[in-house]
Parts: sequence; structure tokens; C-alpha cells
Amino acid sequence: MTAPDLVKRQLRAAISDIAAACGGYVGDLRTYTRNRKLTTFDIISLLIGFSGGSLNKELRLFNADVTPSALSQRRKGISPRAFYEVWQNFNRRCDSRRSSGFMTSTACGQ
Repeated sequence: MTAPDLVKRQLRAAISDIAAACGGYVGDLRTYTRNRKLTTFDIISLLIGFSGGSLNKELRLFNADVTPSALSQRRKGISPRAFYEVWQNFNRRCDSRRSSGFMTSTACGQ
């Protein structure tokens, strides 16, 4: 497995952990327990992976069949603390995985 693949796997695992424990990171839990087109995992992944385009463009690249308004409404319900915890979890997972003595801090998601 290549280093970028390993980093991506660790990030996805960190997002999965936070999405599974969404009770502590969302405003109204009922909103996030129904089946939705965008899950909490999808929303966090999408927002972290934004490349700077318009919401319409980003949603098309993600193959999400939702409107920008729907994404914005769902985003408002997720605490900023959730994103902080994703990064903390990710950093803990990668801390022990060093390449030539250096920690990988960035990787291309392509």
C-alpha cells in the first residue's frame, strides 16, 4: 500500500469514528438518524475535500444528488468540534506511521 493510500485510509477511519458518534457533534440528533442522501460521513468528507469551487461544482464532483441549500442546512447541524475531533483522531492515527523519520502531513487525494 502506498503512503497516500495509507493516509487516505486513516482519514476515512477518523471521519467514520466521528460520524458513528454523531450524538455529541450534531444539534438535533433526529435530523441525522433518518436515511438521507448525504450521511454525516459524506458531509464531513465533502467539506474536508473541497477544492475551492462553487457548491454546485463540488457536489457534482462528489456525485451528490442534493442542492447546495440542502448541504448548507445539513452543515449547520454539525458542530465545529466534530471537525476538530476528526483532525485530532487522524493525527493520533498517523503519529506512529512515519516515513524516513518524518510524519506525513499532506497527501494528494487523487
